[in-house]
Amino acid sequence: GIAIEEVVLPADIKFEPSYKSDLLNGITVLNGKARYFEKQNWNKKMYQQFKIPQLRDFNLTLIPYYTWANRGVTKMSVWIPVDY
Repeated sequence: GIAIEEVVLPADIKFEPSYKSDLLNGITVLNGKARYFEKQNWNKKMYQQFKIPQLRDFNLTLIPYYTWANRGVTKMSVWIPVDY
């Protein structure tokens, strides 16, 4: 899967709100096209060749911050980098 720290928002992203009545007693989520890059594996490596990350498109769904504690143990981010 895509890790939250690999996600980048296009500067011109258009979010579509969508109400999900069956999710957490009803919440509004935001859907949009974002980008992600695969992080380099630094496991037990001090140096490696620099590679410019290739951004790939994917469908992103954002949920309200207040619902985070109701989803079990997961990663979250309040700030997501923007790609200009």
